[in-house]
Amino acid sequence: MLGITNAAADFLAPSGIRVNSIAPALVVSPMMDNGARTKYFAEELEVQSMFPRRFTQPTELAEAILFLLEQPMMNAFHVSEDSKEQADTVAQGRCGMAHDLWLDQRRGP
Repeated sequence: MLGITNAAADFLAPSGIRVNSIAPALVVSPMMDNGARTKYFAEELEVQSMFPRRFTQPTELAEAILFLLEQPMMNAFHVSEDSKEQADTVAQGRCGMAHDLWLDQRRGP
């Protein structure tokens, strides 16, 4: 996913087209609302994930999408909407700080 995002962003940048990607992990949805499936994944999150150890809410995914759409300087960014180790990468650390600033601006004083 990262390679495709970066390659497409590099290729399309001269045309003024930005390319970003979002990789959601486990999102609360009717598909996930299956007793055995939900229980299995909840147990896996507890064992293998960093904080937060829970499913992603659809509104959180929507905020990440809006963030990438509304920020004209965001290009070739990959947002990992989960709590696994890849969230510690430098690019996502920068993206996380920018996202926090963006949320503060949307919420107002």
